[in-house]
Amino acid sequence: MAKQKILLMLLAVLAATLLAAGGCDAGAEKRDPGGMEPQGETRALLLFFAEAKAINSGKQGEYGFVAPVVREVAAGEDPVEAALAELIRGPLPEEGNFFATVPSTARVLAVQVDGPVVYIDFSHALLSDSPGGTLSGMVFMQSIVFTMTQFPEIEKVAVLVEGDPWCDGHMIWEEPLGPEDIMISTVEGS
Repeated sequence: MAKQKILLMLLAVLAATLLAAGGCDAGAEKRDPGGMEPQGETRALLLFFAEAKAINSGKQGEYGFVAPVVREVAAGEDPVEAALAELIRGPLPEEGNFFATVPSTARVLAVQVDGPVVYIDFSHALLSDSPGGTLSGMVFMQSIVFTMTQFPEIEKVAVLVEGDPWCDGHMIWEEPLGPEDIMISTVEGS
């Protein structure tokens, strides 16, 4: 009987010690309730997706046919690569009435920042799985340029497809472009 009391007290002390130290999982990364992704330090990124209202009306807003969405990503990720991955992921239903600007099948093959210019090389799926058309090409350009130029070190963007300048059959992206290069006035004099 005395041995059982001592064993029970030792178990109680052990349990109390584990609870005080954060449980059996102390030192492990915190996980979301679904247990899928580590939670911790995050950073906010702006992602520019096609705004349904602008697309449907044909009237550009402040950023053309795209508008910003704020999304949190892990702070340790490279922000340029994280932003590209989130653009490929597309808009989430809770973010509002937006359309994807990059096909979900597209892959980033390489990213190179050279001074104030970022060069992004995509897989061929960027073109083959795109809806096509002049408006779609303009929306894609606005999405990529505004998303990338949110970073202070980036002023212009060049997009390649498997090493060649992006060309959707309507436009060719031969030179790096900044926000001032991609805005088209839809009303004369504006």
